[in-house]
Amino acid sequence: MLSNLWPCLPNNIDAGSESGQPLGYIAEEPKGFLAVLSRQAFATHRPFRAVIMDVEGSPIMWIRRPFAWVNSRMYVQRLQAGTEYTLDGEPILDTFAEVKQVWHPWRRRYDLFIQKGHKRVISTASERQPEPEPSTFSQFAKVDSEFLAWHFRLLNVHGDEIAYINRAFRGFGREVYM
Repeated sequence: MLSNLWPCLPNNIDAGSESGQPLGYIAEEPKGFLAVLSRQAFATHRPFRAVIMDVEGSPIMWIRRPFAWVNSRMYVQRLQAGTEYTLDGEPILDTFAEVKQVWHPWRRRYDLFIQKGHKRVISTASERQPEPEPSTFSQFAKVDSEFLAWHFRLLNVHGDEIAYINRAFRGFGREVYM
């Protein structure tokens, strides 16, 4: 359960369907007051860890982003073999996807990769993210949106749309401080 992972989760965000029904939640690992300042100062370059949960609060996936000066990277992880934990109850995670930011002066560009073959990148939730070999992943989509876009189209290698993300504006205060 979530309470075993992080006892205090201040930055919970819920994901909902178009009809308003919750689909799940995402919670960032709490790091204290300095983390709030670093969120404002470093924006997409700051490191963070978060857990994605279903509507009952059971963890489904983990997201890790290490610190980066220019192009950020995010790793998406799931439980190894679906249910594996250490003897202390810490999840054993398998990194199965990666998102790489592609530098551009005014556009939001990202390349999305998924694990190929049987190579595994295994770590526990508290360990530093291991650096995967480039041959571990293969690109399956890309995002290329305007500077302050709220809508993102995921395009496959042929340029066909395979998914669409619409991010709703939650108000100035929440967007700046959360």
